[in-house]
Amino acid sequence: MTPFATLTSRAAVLAGLALGLAAASLPTHAQVYRCSENGQTTYSDHPCGTRAKPVPMIDNTPTAADQKAARERASAEAAEVQQMETARRKAQAAEDARQAQIAAQAAEQARREQRQKVVVAQEGVRYCHRVYIGPLPYPQPYPTPMPVIRQPPAPAAGAMRQPGNGPKPFVQAPVAPSPIVPRPLHPHYPHYRIVCEPGYAYEGPEDLLPIQ
Repeated sequence: MTPFATLTSRAAVLAGLALGLAAASLPTHAQVYRCSENGQTTYSDHPCGTRAKPVPMIDNTPTAADQKAARERASAEAAEVQQMETARRKAQAAEDARQAQIAAQAAEQARREQRQKVVVAQEGVRYCHRVYIGPLPYPQPYPTPMPVIRQPPAPAAGAMRQPGNGPKPFVQAPVAPSPIVPRPLHPHYPHYRIVCEPGYAYEGPEDLLPIQ
């Protein structure tokens, strides 16, 4: 249940209380009779025999002063509920405005930083370059290894025959040569250092900078 629904329900309860007090102020003229027959006592709104006796009624009707005080309390509580609801709405509106302002400032700051990065990258391409600082000499070609194919050893004499001069059921498969793994053309990766003129910095991709 939302706070607004809670406040509305409370106002409705207060209004119902005021109406109930107003209805209770109406005079009641209904008479109640007590009858005793055969050892049993019953009550009725009309005489139930010759031995019926009227029951004295207690007047619980609130006085005019009590009714006025109840109406004033109900009005004061309803006004308090209305003030609380108004204050809640104002506070919620102020919080929404503050959050919107924070989001707008963050978005503007992100746009400024992005524009600054673009400017720095564009200026850095003109005023910065890369200097190789890796191992020397570079590039250094590396010889490509040649494959070495080794012949499998020949079986011993008589190894392919059974003792009974019958054919051997299994024949030794040829040994496959080891796969050749090509080595990289360079034994190391290039290493560069970005050098810029005084007052400039570069934060963009290194591939855009020339090598000197």
